[in-house]
Amino acid sequence: MNKKWVTIGVLGVVVLGGGYWTYKHFTAKPAVAANIMSKAKMGDVNKVITATGTVNFPHAIPLTFQQDGKIVELNVKAGDVVKTGQVLAKTDSTKLGTAVLQAKAGVSSAKAKLQTVKDAFNAQTKAKAQASLASLQAKVAQATVDLTAAQQAGKDLALPQANLKSAQADVTSAQLDVQQQTQGPKSADLQSAQSSIDIAQIQLTSAQADVLGSSIIAPMDAVVVSAPLQLYQQSDPKTSIITITPAGNNLEVNASIDQADIAQVKVGQTVDVTLDAYPDVHSSGTVSVVAVQGTIVSNVTTFVVTVAVDKASDLLRAGMNANIKIVVAEAKNVLMVPSEAVKTRGTQTGVMVPAASSTSTSTPSSTQSKNAANVAANGQYTPVVVGLDDGTNVEIKSGLTVGQEVIIGTRSSSTTANAASGFSLGGGGNRAMGGGGGTGGARGN
Repeated sequence: MNKKWVTIGVLGVVVLGGGYWTYKHFTAKPAVAANIMSKAKMGDVNKVITATGTVNFPHAIPLTFQQDGKIVELNVKAGDVVKTGQVLAKTDSTKLGTAVLQAKAGVSSAKAKLQTVKDAFNAQTKAKAQASLASLQAKVAQATVDLTAAQQAGKDLALPQANLKSAQADVTSAQLDVQQQTQGPKSADLQSAQSSIDIAQIQLTSAQADVLGSSIIAPMDAVVVSAPLQLYQQSDPKTSIITITPAGNNLEVNASIDQADIAQVKVGQTVDVTLDAYPDVHSSGTVSVVAVQGTIVSNVTTFVVTVAVDKASDLLRAGMNANIKIVVAEAKNVLMVPSEAVKTRGTQTGVMVPAASSTSTSTPSSTQSKNAANVAANGQYTPVVVGLDDGTNVEIKSGLTVGQEVIIGTRSSSTTANAASGFSLGGGGNRAMGGGGGTGGARGN
């Protein structure tokens, strides 16, 4: 008997619970579908391509010593503005200066030799040569007279003949001297003396260049980017480098653009630049270079785009990571609606607008409650002509007016209350029942 009554009790509970669930299920309120609205308004539609890059100087020029030595002057630091010809740093050039002095002496000596060659041929030396010739010719005449007298006197002729021959030889030599004086210095002598000067001058120039190479001199008006030098350290052409950038040069950003987007990027396009550390600080720029050769990394092809920063924030520094937005298309002060409002039916583009007899918060009929996402039930399809779409807003060229509402979606919610029964099949079972009712309602909609 006890088992019988227990069985009857359990069956009673099940019957009552099932009846309660059936009542709640068939009397549950239908889901309410509410349209999400937006208004057509005037604004700017900008289509952008985003990328990340690095801030750089457009022209970073490294300067270093041409000669090794101990650094004895360091006249600049990073950030200094320098002028053309300014000495930025120097190494000890004592030995190099001595070499310059020696080279100058060599030049002077070579020039003196050339002058000696030239001084040997002038009006005075020419007159002297002519006088010597005349004197020697007189000796030849006298030797001839002496020879004739000896012949007549029957004396020994050997001595007069020797004297005559010697005098004639001297005349021949003097004639050559007069001729040379008339012609001037020999070309070979002049060339030899000039070559000596040229060689000495080259040695001097080299020595002077070595002295200049012991200094780092600004080749232009510039800003010092870095100067990692220390006084009295030994210079090293590989590391002792002062980097400058021409004065007036703005910063630039180099960023990699995917091959799918690079065709849209053109020189002259406007760019917005922000920094990871300061996302709310904006700098304006312009696309200055678009690479024609791509780079392949991990089978992904990208192209480097250079952005010249026109108006830079004071926070912008070379080496920083930057985010860029390249405006590849824009429509200013146009009528626009959110992108999700635009629908396509076949070849026609349009938007859903509220029906004249409906509101955005109206409760659907029993038929509408079968599909809360059916926007057409609460609106009508209106064809429009669209323009630029930036992924957030779409330009509307015709078909809507300012302030006109459009439907961008629906919001559905079930008002079915969870069962609040005095009967319970346990905590977990009660949650399952309540949850199941809610889920069932959603599926029913």
